[in-house]
Amino acid sequence: MNEEREKMKCYLKLNYFLILALCFIVFGNSVQANEKYKTKKNTYSYDPYYEENAPNKVRQYGNYEVRDREYNSPFTIEAYSKLMSSYVWRNVTRNDDPVLETGFALLASKFTFALTGFMDLTDYGKGVGYGDQSFEVTEIDISFSYADRWGDLMYSAEFKHYLFPNKYTPIGAKGRLENASTTEINFLLGYDVIMKPSLFISFDVDESQGFYIELGASHSFSKKFYNIPTRINIGGGIGIGSEDFNQYHFGVDSFTATGITLRANWEWMIRPNMMLTPELGVSFPFDSDISDAMDKAGNIQSSPTTIYFSLKFVYTM
Repeated sequence: MNEEREKMKCYLKLNYFLILALCFIVFGNSVQANEKYKTKKNTYSYDPYYEENAPNKVRQYGNYEVRDREYNSPFTIEAYSKLMSSYVWRNVTRNDDPVLETGFALLASKFTFALTGFMDLTDYGKGVGYGDQSFEVTEIDISFSYADRWGDLMYSAEFKHYLFPNKYTPIGAKGRLENASTTEINFLLGYDVIMKPSLFISFDVDESQGFYIELGASHSFSKKFYNIPTRINIGGGIGIGSEDFNQYHFGVDSFTATGITLRANWEWMIRPNMMLTPELGVSFPFDSDISDAMDKAGNIQSSPTTIYFSLKFVYTM
C-alpha cells in the first residue's frame, strides 16, 4: 500500500511539473508572438550574437547543445575542455567529485563527428566500486550526428557509442559491472521560440535496451560586456526512463521520472573563434525509489541533490 501511495505521489508531482512547464512556455511565447514574423531579425532563430560574430553557432535546447554552423567552408574543427565540480548524466549525478571533460568535433555541412573523454580528478571510484582511477580516463564517447532545421524547428539524429576504459558500476549495481561498452541512438527536437521547448529521445540498443525521454526548455539573453559579446542561457529538463532503463542504471523496476536538472551559463566570446563559459546548475532525482537507490549504493558522497559548477573553453579552427 505504501509503495502504491509513493508511486501515486510521484505521478502527481510529474503531472504538476509538466503542467507548470507547459504554462510557462505558452505564456512566454504569447508575450512576443506578434513580433515574430515582422522581419528576419525578429524571428527567434536569428541571434546577432552568433550571426554577426561567430563561425559556429551553438544553440541550447534544455540540457543539450546543437552546433548550427555556417556552410562557407568545407569543414570546421572544434576543440574544447570543460572542468566540472560534479559529473551529471541524464539528470542524475554519476560522480560527485571533479571531472575533466575534453574533446574535439569535426563539422562538415550538417554532419558532426565528435570524440569526448572524461577523466576522474580524485579517487572517487574507491567508494563506488571501480577503484582509484585518479587522473585516468573513465569514459570515452564517440558520436556521429546530423542536424538541420525546418524554419524555427530544429531536428537532429545521433549515433553514440560509449567506452569505459576502467571499471564502472551503475547506481543499482545490477547492470554493467565492468568496462562493457554500449551504444545509443538519439533524437532531439527543438523549437526556436521564447523558452524553447525541446524533446530528447534516446534508446540504448546494447546494454540496457531501454528508452530515455527528456522534456526541456531554455532561453537566451545576448548582451555586450566591456565590448565582449556575451550570452546568458537558462534552461533545464526532466528525464523519464523506461523500466529497462531504470532497472539497469538504478535497480528500480518501474517507468518513472529519473531526475531534474536546472542550469544557467554565461558565454563569453573572447574572440570570434574562442569561447569561455562558466555554468552553475542543480540536479536532483525525481523518484523516491531512485533517490533511495543512490543513497544505498553510496554512489554519491553527500546527498542525491547536487549543485555543480563548470568552466568550459572552446576553440574553433
